[in-house]
Amino acid sequence: MTGLERHAHRLLRCYPRIWRERYGDEFAGLLIDDLAERPRSLRRDLDVVRAGLGARIAAYGLARGPVQDRSALRVVAAAGSVIFVAAVLSIWTQLADGWLAAGPESGLVRVGLITLSIWLGGLLLAATAFGVRVAISVVRAVRAGRAAAALPPMSLLVTSAAVLVAGVRLMTPMWPGAHLQHEGALAHVARVGWASTATISTFWLQPHRLLTLPAGELAWMLLCPAAVVAFVWSAARVTQVCSAHVPRAGGRVSIIGGVAVMPSLVTAAAWVFGSQHASNATYRAGTLDLVLIAAMLASALLARNALTADAAHPS
Repeated sequence: MTGLERHAHRLLRCYPRIWRERYGDEFAGLLIDDLAERPRSLRRDLDVVRAGLGARIAAYGLARGPVQDRSALRVVAAAGSVIFVAAVLSIWTQLADGWLAAGPESGLVRVGLITLSIWLGGLLLAATAFGVRVAISVVRAVRAGRAAAALPPMSLLVTSAAVLVAGVRLMTPMWPGAHLQHEGALAHVARVGWASTATISTFWLQPHRLLTLPAGELAWMLLCPAAVVAFVWSAARVTQVCSAHVPRAGGRVSIIGGVAVMPSLVTAAAWVFGSQHASNATYRAGTLDLVLIAAMLASALLARNALTADAAHPS
């Protein structure tokens, strides 16, 4: 490989793999010809890098483009969904803690907690139904002789799920609201919600406070995101392996999801912004909650765009 070819190859790496597979040879030829005429052109190199980054963004469904990577679209959709659910659960936990500590002091708290509870409950039912559907598909894939491909992601899925369940069970006794001596379903779910979202904390911006946390809690704040990523990735991989038995529903999911997220987003935002201006509020949303609302909006849009692009992707 000549020096010009190596330079062209390095520039071509700025583009996503799926783009290189379709246009790489032709574009490499054009680059080599241009490099022969202008061996040193910073402007040309920067233009290629800029266009390559744009192609990567388009491949993930974050912008319009001629080439989109279906696997990347699903990663973006999954990541956006996880961020949205984590933000909703974090705000729900704060509302539940406040309800247990001071009661439903305002209509915003009451409506917010009830709406988010219904939303999370519906999500749990939908996830359970989808899980059963995927489990059936896994059995069919194994019977069809695809056990070797399904076993590694299934092993990671089971392992990460076990880590999440064990971690939540170990963390629930550390729930800050334990001193309230509340029992019942709301208190129990609030413990689980707090343990599941312990990573979402302003402690990361305050190292002096972060290091005062118990070692177990700090370890869980680091381990939990890794376990969630492993769980989501392995679940997506299992679905991909069994795709022949899982009907494609990206378009329906994007439409239903776009409608379904609105109640949770609106009620969560109403409490976050409303509590900051309520003179009689016992507990108020903080700066972190403003960030969570922004994350909910951004992640919902990302997930919707990725699902829509995946639905339009040729099979």
